Amino acid sequence: MMSGGQRQAIALARTKLTKAKMILLDEPTAAISVRQVAEVLDLIRHMKNEGMSIIIVSHRMPDIFAVSDRIAVLRRGRLVANKNIKNSSPEEVTALITGAIEEA
Repeated sequence: MMSGGQRQAIALARTKLTKAKMILLDEPTAAISVRQVAEVLDLIRHMKNEGMSIIIVSHRMPDIFAVSDRIAVLRRGRLVANKNIKNSSPEEVTALITGAIEEA
């Protein structure tokens, strides 16, 4: 039986083989081991470096900041921020998500 991380890696590899230009990932690093998270993030980086556009839905800020160029924050179905990752921090994004701060 395959682990969650193995299944996730296979799904990403399968997507890569289809030569898709864009992919939407919903919580790609949830419920997998630390080692498997690293493998999945490496696959995401590889796909990004090959020119694929990737949209990731995740609550794991370290993972998002490890592989993203931009971050869009939705709260209650509304876009509250759309930022370059270099101009933000995990703490700021968490505060935007929770409503502790509003987009400046």
